[in-house]
Amino acid sequence: MPNRKSIMAFSALQILIFHLWVYVLKNNSIEMFLRLTAYIGVDIFFLLSGFSLGSRFVEKYWSFLGKRFMSVYAKFLLFAVVSFFYAGWSLEKLIQVSTGVNLFKRGGGAYLWFLPAIMLFYVLTPLYQRLEKKNSILAYLVLGVLWITIAVCNTNIKAMNQLSIIWNRVPVFALGYYLARINKGKDFLNNQKIKLISGTVFTVTGFLLLFFFGFKNKLMWPVRDMFYIVAIPASLGLVFLLSCVKENRIINLIGSSTLEIYAVQMTFGYKIADKIYRAVGNALVANLLTIAIVTSLSVIIHFALEKLVNLGTKKERKL
Repeated sequence: MPNRKSIMAFSALQILIFHLWVYVLKNNSIEMFLRLTAYIGVDIFFLLSGFSLGSRFVEKYWSFLGKRFMSVYAKFLLFAVVSFFYAGWSLEKLIQVSTGVNLFKRGGGAYLWFLPAIMLFYVLTPLYQRLEKKNSILAYLVLGVLWITIAVCNTNIKAMNQLSIIWNRVPVFALGYYLARINKGKDFLNNQKIKLISGTVFTVTGFLLLFFFGFKNKLMWPVRDMFYIVAIPASLGLVFLLSCVKENRIINLIGSSTLEIYAVQMTFGYKIADKIYRAVGNALVANLLTIAIVTSLSVIIHFALEKLVNLGTKKERKL
């Protein structure tokens, strides 16, 4: 996806706003709408991940998983250990979070739920690719039937209700995956005019759908948490428009540190935001300071972790 860092930076800030934004205006519908539907930053990340995997065939499965583990899950485990000490978790909770058990028990309420969820997508998608390579029609049928079956279970079985937040992101992930397939050889995503026109249409249509079915009323039919699927047009439109934005040093720094921004805000963000608001007493100033501090801290942590990983890699090569 062209200008990927611009898209990732925007999505990270959307998620930060969703979690930490303090309302500036009283009972302002527009501000409330933009904040309460900022979860589409997650949908954009799923779309980008699908696009990335759809752009190639994963030949070396275990090598691919090893790289994804180091770039995603190892950092997730590190932040889980930090939370174990910082938040005073029990050892049982640390084990459940680290093994992914917490994800299946609590869904979107699990600690940094997106990271083990996307790791699960990384584990399964290359296997789907192998089935698709052998028999594409069978692969489509398996995916369709499996999605419908589990979506119905998530809706009707109380113990599975919490998984809708993850399972309803499969369609946007699949959209990104097949968008990459369609783009292969044609490269229409480098056409600025196509992206601007289609991006505007999808974004306007998508935000209207979000307003009526993700904000005014949260659509829960025909499957539970259907409003996440309603967000797909807006997510696609924003991806097209943001891919036209030129990248610069600041955007690249933020776009490279999205995992850390997510982890820092969920681990320390609420206390940071609360202390800043109490200190300055102005919601808008507090919001801007919170975003700046969380983002800056995340960028520093990201590059510190990257240096540690690179240092370890160099030592392994010497050995």
